[in-house]
Amino acid sequence: MNIHVPEEIKKKYPQYEFRGKRREINDRIVIEAYNPVTEQTFYYSFEEDFFWMAGQIPDYKLQKA
Repeated sequence: MNIHVPEEIKKKYPQYEFRGKRREINDRIVIEAYNPVTEQTFYYSFEEDFFWMAGQIPDYKLQKA
């Protein structure tokens, strides 16, 4: 359980284990998200509602549709 992630996000993405605290990378607030099935770690962007691979977070932000 991670107190830094809202319940609605945990329910929306139950396959991920959110780890650590929120932090800022490339002007976006993210948190580590680990998928135990694939054993991969991503960064979840709260603003964009998107999972980025480590090292793949661009300087630009995704536009909401």
